[in-house]
Amino acid sequence: MQRIMDLKQKQVPPVGFVIALQKNDHPNFARAVCMHGGLYKSICQNKTNPSVGWALCILGGRPVAECDLPKKASVGFGLCMASGRDVTDCNYVQNATTGYGLCMASGRSFHECSAPSQPSLAFAYCMARSDDVSKCLSLNQ
Repeated sequence: MQRIMDLKQKQVPPVGFVIALQKNDHPNFARAVCMHGGLYKSICQNKTNPSVGWALCILGGRPVAECDLPKKASVGFGLCMASGRDVTDCNYVQNATTGYGLCMASGRSFHECSAPSQPSLAFAYCMARSDDVSKCLSLNQ
């Protein structure tokens, strides 16, 4: 129960930050994101062709084995993992959209976040701030 409360307290990253991550998804940028935490320098340097999603996962303090599960971790996967969610839920959706990752990071359930086939940023933003799931689904058009 405490973990759920902790998740609900987490702030969702600003949409502008997430868009910047999506537009800079190449190995050098991913390595820079990974090394931003300072503690993970050797892990970040040893990874061949890291993705931004992988870097966010590592930066979130998750084990390398979990972050390595997808072949190329999406930003959505990384955001989900960095928020402390269960690895099964984060990895269940192949190539998870950023919207899915942000929705999961806001503490919503796996079923709610995976309701649309491609969760958008607008959907995720709505889900982080509203209990009206049907309203949020209408924004995902």
